[in-house]
Amino acid sequence: SDFKVAGRILKDVLGIPHSSMSTRKIVVELCRIVAERGARLAGAGVVGILKKIGRDNVNEAAGKKRTVVAMDGGLYE
Repeated sequence: SDFKVAGRILKDVLGIPHSSMSTRKIVVELCRIVAERGARLAGAGVVGILKKIGRDNVNEAAGKKRTVVAMDGGLYE
């Protein structure tokens, strides 16, 4: 589970040998918040580029192409 992984990382990487379940829950939630913020910032960058090239407002009647953006975790590795 996420909490076991958090405990292992706290021990192996950060040198914290003993961590409570509440500490692990906080670490998991903090990681989720940071990851979500990073995703939002990356998305904001993509929207900025789309606005710059004029592809942010899709209007099929005007003949503009539809824009689809997909992201996965590989972007950050």
